[in-house]
Amino acid sequence: MTRVVQVHTEGAKPAETEYKTIVSDNTHSMLTLFPTTGRKHQLRIQLGHRCWPVVGDKKYGSNETFNHGIALHAHSLIFQHPISKKDVHLEVDIPSYWFEEFRDLLKRR
Repeated sequence: MTRVVQVHTEGAKPAETEYKTIVSDNTHSMLTLFPTTGRKHQLRIQLGHRCWPVVGDKKYGSNETFNHGIALHAHSLIFQHPISKKDVHLEVDIPSYWFEEFRDLLKRR
């Protein structure tokens, strides 16, 4: 997606994310993000660095309010269970009230 620090920065680790645009206008986009690495705040940092901060994420550049914290939702997570070593796959739909919040956000623009 983007390089936040120079390649040879001491202590820097790669953080890779693919993305797909679901819907977009001239000020906001709803994206599906596919991180291939798992760095702390990876998605928030990468989006903020590109001047695409997550709505409500003041730490990484948003100047907008989102009534439910920040507009970042994990629809699907896959991780290895620490004891059984089997993959655990969790899925949760985007809350319906988020779509209402986004409609209101776009109306304010």
